[in-house]
This record gives sequence, C-alpha cells and structure tokens, in this order.
Amino acid sequence: YEATLVFDADDKFVASIEAEAKATFNEFKKGLKPAETKDLYYNSPVKEVTDENGEATGQLCLRFHTNAQFKSKKTQQIVQITPKVFDAKKKPVNPIPNFGSGSVLKIAFNAGEVSVPTEAQVIDKGKVTKQKITNWYYSLYLNAVQIIDLVEFGGGCDFDEEEGYEAPEQVTSATESSDDAEALDASDF
Repeated sequence: YEATLVFDADDKFVASIEAEAKATFNEFKKGLKPAETKDLYYNSPVKEVTDENGEATGQLCLRFHTNAQFKSKKTQQIVQITPKVFDAKKKPVNPIPNFGSGSVLKIAFNAGEVSVPTEAQVIDKGKVTKQKITNWYYSLYLNAVQIIDLVEFGGGCDFDEEEGYEAPEQVTSATESSDDAEALDASDF
C-alpha cells in the first residue's frame, strides 16, 4: 500500500520530517566506525515534485507505504496488513476506494530507519568496478488514511470515445465456464 502526499515547499510538517530524518541519520552514524561511514548514503524522505518535463514545480512530496504482508520473526507465519481507511467523519470505509491524484488525505504513520547494504557500479576513468555501499532510508510506514476529499482513480483508459471500430460484446455462458473449469486440473498451475 502506498500514498504520496504533495506539500508546498515551505510546509512546516515536511521541514520537521526532514529535520527528524537528518537527526536520526546523524545518530545512526555515531554508532559506526569512520571506515563504515565512508560509503554510507543518506536518502531523504522528502522529494521534489517535478512536472512532465522533469522541471521542479516548487512542491515537495512524502511517500508513505507499508507492505501487504510480512513474515513474523516469532511465529514464522505470514501476517496480512491492511491499513485502516476512514471518511472525513471518522467512519470506517469498506471497500477501500482507489485514491486518485487530487484526493485530499490525512495519513497516520510511523517512521523508522532502514539501512540496506548493496553493491553499486562505479565508473572511474572508463573502468567499471563494484563497490559495497550502504543506503540509509527514513521510511514513513502507512498505518491509516482519512479521506477528506476523494478523487477516485478511474484506471485503465485515458482516451475519449471516438467514431470507428467497436469490439463485439463478450458473453460467456455458465456452461462454457464450467466446461473450461473441468478441463483444468492441478497440473495446469
């Protein structure tokens, strides 16, 4: 699950998230040896919003996310996660709508740091080498959403209706469906 919220560049909430992320990163670095910080990279939770030409719009965004499931370290079981969704009057919303651009939302979240060791390709004087680095992230974990104003994502098609070819209706009878189902067995999957 993911939601990206857009803010004005001078928004105090965004500034507080960036300040908290930097302070947490600096605290993380204090626990490392100098050699371990050499290839450590800070990834800000605050990103610039760009237009279709890649130009900065003067706005900033924060991406909130959570996985749909995780494996419990205690029980080794897969645990399903679904963020709670509420309307503007705090009433639970079910089924969850598809939020589209322009929706006004409030997000309940937790923040946490994640460091990910990885390899990067480095090109120096035409020579490509692999270098071990650590990317450090300040993640914003989505817990719940309150819908203030919903613009539902229509999905699928960005076209206007035109004159021309029109596909025939697709009709599947109940007997065709059951015949197809009988033809399948476990080895098909």
